[in-house]
Order: sequence, then structure tokens, then C-alpha cells
Amino acid sequence: MPEQRRTQAERRARTEHRVLEATLRLIAHHGSGAVTLAKVGVEAGYSRGIVTHQFGSRDELLTRAAQYAQTAIASPQTDVRGLPRLLLTVESYLAAVGRQEITTRAFLQMWAEAVTSQPSLRSLFLERDEHFRRLLAALITDGIGHGSIRSDVDADDTADLLVTQLRGTGLALMLTSDTAAYDARGAALLDFLQRGLAV
Repeated sequence: MPEQRRTQAERRARTEHRVLEATLRLIAHHGSGAVTLAKVGVEAGYSRGIVTHQFGSRDELLTRAAQYAQTAIASPQTDVRGLPRLLLTVESYLAAVGRQEITTRAFLQMWAEAVTSQPSLRSLFLERDEHFRRLLAALITDGIGHGSIRSDVDADDTADLLVTQLRGTGLALMLTSDTAAYDARGAALLDFLQRGLAV
């Protein structure tokens, strides 16, 4: 039986996926400074024209790559609510970073560059961090309403501290490659959250 032809939307989604994956590979191995539309096209097996058509500009490509990577890192699919959902999200983030896959390495590489060598990325990563803070704050607020997180917890402040801790822990792993220390820090953070937030 012949394989069904993909719709235009399916082909476009597949092309976008391949281009974003190629972008993240380049960033993970060479930094975001190495990203050009032409290089991404070659890496993805397409022409520069396809990349330009899909994303329009290098800035838009980097923005979409950061969004794509962040979604892959901290978005566990689950129906669990409350504190268990928050803990699962943090655990998912820690596990993704701990595996040191291309997606997470590229995301943290870009985050570090936003602070140091690529000031053009700063506004993008301020936005990405704010998105992460809002996600965590919403989970904390939901946990308070659910009755599994203490009602006196400040959702925004806790989310802010949590983003800082998670980003720093990931960057420390990239710097040292000490997986045992990383695993211990992750376990300590999860224990701290459990003890500090639980009703």
C-alpha cells in the first residue's frame, strides 16, 4: 500500500522541526554566533531560501529556536496538579539538562551568551526567563488553590528563585561536567521544595 502524501501543513511542520533542530545543533557545537541562514539550511539539508521562507530572519530563527528548546526542556505532559506537578516540572527540567542533549545544551549556551558575548540575545532571554517564571508561578498558585502548597508562599518570589537556581545548576554542569554533583544538587533542590512548600 503506498504511503499517504503529507499535507502542506505537515510538510511545513516537518521542515520547521528539521530547521530548528539544525539550528540548535549549530549553537550547541559552535555558539549562536556561528548561526547563519545559509549554514542552518545546509545543516538541515535544505537551501538558505527554505530557511528564509520559514523564518524570515536570523533573529526570528533564534527566537523560535529558543522557544522550541524551552518547550522541550520544561513541559512534562501530565494531568497531575498541585505540588506534585511543580516537582515533576522541576524534575523534568533537571533530567533534560542532566542528559546534556543538544536541545538543552544549545538553550543554556544561548542563555550564557546573552549575559556575555551576544548582547543581542538579552531581550530574548529576559523574555524566555519571564515565560519560565510565569509558568512556575502559575503552578505554585495552582498548588496553593489545590491545597498541596502552603497558602503563605509567595508564588512570584518562589518562581523567581527557582528559575535562578535551575539556570545556575544547569550552567554549573556545563562548566564542570560533574554529573554526580549535578544529581546531588537536583535531589537537594527537589527535597528543599518538598519540605519548604508542602502543607
